[in-house]
Amino acid sequence: MTNLIDDSIFDNILTADKIFRQKTGLSLIRSEAKLLILLRRNGSLSIKEAMSFLDLSYRGFYVLLNRMIEKRYISVKDDEHDKRVKRLYVNNITLL
Repeated sequence: MTNLIDDSIFDNILTADKIFRQKTGLSLIRSEAKLLILLRRNGSLSIKEAMSFLDLSYRGFYVLLNRMIEKRYISVKDDEHDKRVKRLYVNNITLL
């Protein structure tokens, strides 16, 4: 994955989004962008962790997930330690 912008900027974006959402109930950035930033920062997330971060309904999350898989932004793999857990990974794409 090619990094064109310092990671601290992405952390600032997530922090600003969290504060704005707490105060207004609205998000500053789309869920797709938020998921890509979280995966870039963490390397991978379980589906459960991603759903928790994004605060989406089950159906809403899977619509988003399938769209991002279809566009090849992310991939889903079995967890190495627990085969019941599916982990999300960002594919090799350029993130600003």
